[in-house]
Amino acid sequence: MEKILFELKPFLDTLVSSFSAVLNLEFTIINSKPISRISGTGVYESALNQKEWKNTYTDYVITTKERLIVIEPEKTYPKIIDKVSESYYSIILEPIKINDDVLGVLVIASFDEVQQKFLISNQDKLVKYLKNISELITSKILESKLRKEIFESNENLKEIINYVNEGILLFNKGTIVTNSIAESILCSNKVNIYNNLIVKIKQKIDESLEHRSDMESKIIEEYNDIYFMLFLELKFLGENKVLVLINTLEKIQTQNFSNSQQNNTFETIITQDEKMLDLKNKINTFSNNDSNVLIQGETGTGKELFARAVHDSSYRNKKPFVAINCASIPESLLESELFGYHSGAFTGASKTGKVGKIVLANNGTLFLDEIGDMPLYLQAKLLRVLNDSYVEPIGSEKPIKVNIRIISATNKNLTAMVENNEFRSDLFFRLNVIPMYIPPLRERKKDIQLLASYFIKKYNTKFNKNVRGIDIDTLEILDNYSWPGNVRELENTIEYAMNFKEKGNIFPEDLPKRISEDKTLRKNTFKAKNTYTYNNELTLKTNMNLYEKFVIQEQLDKYPKPLSNKNLMTLCNNFNISPATLYRKLK
Repeated sequence: MEKILFELKPFLDTLVSSFSAVLNLEFTIINSKPISRISGTGVYESALNQKEWKNTYTDYVITTKERLIVIEPEKTYPKIIDKVSESYYSIILEPIKINDDVLGVLVIASFDEVQQKFLISNQDKLVKYLKNISELITSKILESKLRKEIFESNENLKEIINYVNEGILLFNKGTIVTNSIAESILCSNKVNIYNNLIVKIKQKIDESLEHRSDMESKIIEEYNDIYFMLFLELKFLGENKVLVLINTLEKIQTQNFSNSQQNNTFETIITQDEKMLDLKNKINTFSNNDSNVLIQGETGTGKELFARAVHDSSYRNKKPFVAINCASIPESLLESELFGYHSGAFTGASKTGKVGKIVLANNGTLFLDEIGDMPLYLQAKLLRVLNDSYVEPIGSEKPIKVNIRIISATNKNLTAMVENNEFRSDLFFRLNVIPMYIPPLRERKKDIQLLASYFIKKYNTKFNKNVRGIDIDTLEILDNYSWPGNVRELENTIEYAMNFKEKGNIFPEDLPKRISEDKTLRKNTFKAKNTYTYNNELTLKTNMNLYEKFVIQEQLDKYPKPLSNKNLMTLCNNFNISPATLYRKLK
């Protein structure tokens, strides 16, 4: 506030020169902090650089904060002198105040007899005149201060909204305020489409003005072969004021299909099976090509995990991985989920339309799980997308160009389905460029113990447990079980056991009854008395543990029960182990 009068100097210069010309008196305006002349006429104009203000009329008014009227200076204030002229004929000083703070002084003075006569005869009118001028200057100061605050507030607001993740447009009585994200969206792809899109956004606002309620809309355009989709969220803030949040397809892809949770999919494929390791190696070889992949395997083998591995190891890994299960969505909804639709395309359709999964997967990967359950008429539409690289939403006459890689998966025999005319052969050949077969868990016994240990560690962390591992008898049951649900069933089995264990090992009684009581489990473990046969379906470690169990059991059977201390020590000597070790193995 100290120098705010200086910021108004052009206005004050005009003010004093105009009044001086009309009234034929001299005017000056003086700032209070620091005391310095801002503007003046006549004698005052030549004294703009006055340095000494102590013991002046101005100093007196600033100190007392009161109006001062001096008709005969020598008689009225003999001790107060003026540095501008030897004497005044007459002078009136009016403080410029805001509340009780004196910002400056407005002065009117006469320097000859004609001016003095006019001032004295119009003294009362001139006092009111000065007061009004002082109030005018005060209002101008407040206006300037308010403008400055508004400007600073707007600048601060711009700084804030530039850090907001959404693109923002504020339409307010013909003016448009934007943040940097909105500007980058509307001027993206190095094509200046700002004005064209602003016109279309205004059209959307006009269409919804009669409702005066928040709504969503979208704009689909193509500029110089550049595909552009703009999503709008309109919020009505009052009369002629609309806030528009804008988004692009790429931003929505990032928000809804981020792959950040898949840091390294290969690490989550737990295996030591030769066939599985070979599959992982092949993925690294072909993943950067755009050839479509068909993954076949039983339910629960981890087909989606391998699909993600292909995506994550390809150059598309920064773009969306969009998955859709063709078997879990009703046939009547699957088409709109895949291809999307325009507003009013059918009864019950959203007014804003819907973006299909194929478009959302643009520049990324579309994973079609259970592709064998896709209806024949949708297979034809999907084939067209593969052939033309265009997708046509329901109710739209304008196709949208897409660039996607398709990875599909099924637990059905597609070859047999093609022969039975249940699946289109042309689509099958387009999807089956790179076939992958995931073997069931019963064909890779080496992975059972490895996976079980991995799941124990996982649920120890999740459930805050301290389970150590799997008992040898439990492992024998798991190794011999057929696992119709594959890896998913094994994980569910371990999760079940972990719910009831706090620490120690998982024993057979901790398993679900359907597994622990399976009649087919205990085959090929002990072929005959005094004989152990190596089981090729089990790992070497499991075979060694089972053989150790067989040897100890065979020796135990030679002694009566319960085992005496003497017989216990005899066994320890025969095995060359300590009693503590034997107790642990017996347990």
